[in-house]
Amino acid sequence: MGRGACRSMLLLRQSSIATSAWNTYPVELIAGSHSDSNHFLKTIRQYNNSFQMTSFGAQGWIPTFKVQGQVYNRIGSLQAEETSTPKFLQLYFIADYNLQAETRIGILPPSGRVPRRDVILLLQAMLHEVNSYIRSFKYALENAPFPSFSIIIDADKRPHDEHERRYNAPACNEVAAIIHGEQDHTRDIVLKSRGGALRRISETHRSYDALQYTLLFPYGDEGYHFGIPLHTPGGQPSTSSKALLCKTFYSYRFMVRDGDFNLMQGSFPPVCG
Repeated sequence: MGRGACRSMLLLRQSSIATSAWNTYPVELIAGSHSDSNHFLKTIRQYNNSFQMTSFGAQGWIPTFKVQGQVYNRIGSLQAEETSTPKFLQLYFIADYNLQAETRIGILPPSGRVPRRDVILLLQAMLHEVNSYIRSFKYALENAPFPSFSIIIDADKRPHDEHERRYNAPACNEVAAIIHGEQDHTRDIVLKSRGGALRRISETHRSYDALQYTLLFPYGDEGYHFGIPLHTPGGQPSTSSKALLCKTFYSYRFMVRDGDFNLMQGSFPPVCG
């Protein structure tokens, strides 16, 4: 944290998420076992575009385009300026959920496949209840000790009391702290309460995947980061000081396992392709 930062901070911790019907809803949609699955899978890119919290950086709706150079995501403030239309993450803080759903549908082009309003409302309600980032951001807006603040999401820091290889719904999400001031860790995500330019997110930040592909990581699961230690086949930490490689991490995530449905396998490549 920078020298000029206010020492006062509010740590964001979310309590355990109760088991509910929402815990199976995204799995049923992607696995094909829900009555809405056929429609959802054909329109999954549009649904994810409606709920993603970060911007890919492209202007307009471009179904197919060539990328030259590095791809990166950007994120704005929690709330839009009073004269601006909410976008991306800011949509989650429109108080009227019906207006929130209409705004999500309105950002998509009218041509092509269009998400259904009833499915948008169900997905929206699910994310507000179980997504650890959304819950934490809403808590920050409601409980911040000062009107203008920033939220710092540490690039590598893992929430307390959680297993290093967490791939299930997180019991809690610690979004570092609410601060009044500046910080100097270049790979951290800094979210201002309002205003400010779009900020680039490091591709090695643990929140990179969950903020961009919200429907693939509905609970706010951590992605790859430099702080994941190697483990032996028996599950014990390796004596080596080397961290887990990015390729190894995603190979594990894409592994096919009997009796374990993987949201990433069920939707790839339609969401990411």
